[in-house]
Amino acid sequence: MTEVQDILPKFVELCDLNKPPATEFNGLSLASVLRGEDKISDDRMPIINFSRVPGFINHTAPHDQTIVRKEGAAIPWKTWCFLESRELDNLETDPMQKNNVYDQNLQVFRKIENQLDIGWERVKEVVNEPQKFIIDSDKEYPSFLTALDWLDVFIDQQPG
Repeated sequence: MTEVQDILPKFVELCDLNKPPATEFNGLSLASVLRGEDKISDDRMPIINFSRVPGFINHTAPHDQTIVRKEGAAIPWKTWCFLESRELDNLETDPMQKNNVYDQNLQVFRKIENQLDIGWERVKEVVNEPQKFIIDSDKEYPSFLTALDWLDVFIDQQPG
């Protein structure tokens, strides 16, 4: 439910809908940014954590995971990219991300890591729980599901 609550403020504002007075949302509307009226704050740090790798796969990469972990996140911020709680890249001087510069930029690394800690606290209890898709309502547009919408099924991992 967290993802839906995060999207709703933007959706409500963009569609000019009336929100019931007692309704609380976790998210923040970026409608004015999408309309070109505002810019995203330089302090905004989006936390990206990739979907689960199926548990039945023999992993070939050392950092593949079968569950979402805080340490698996990537966080782009300004000219920096924080990766897996172990790497910091300067995208301005090293766009190919070949040189981990976290040792030389501990203050930046700790600032981003702190935001990850705050974000993880919000989702850690439910991040690995399957989320339901409720479909087949007379009030919805047609639903389209892809292979990525199924638990532990990925299009590139189907038997030949």
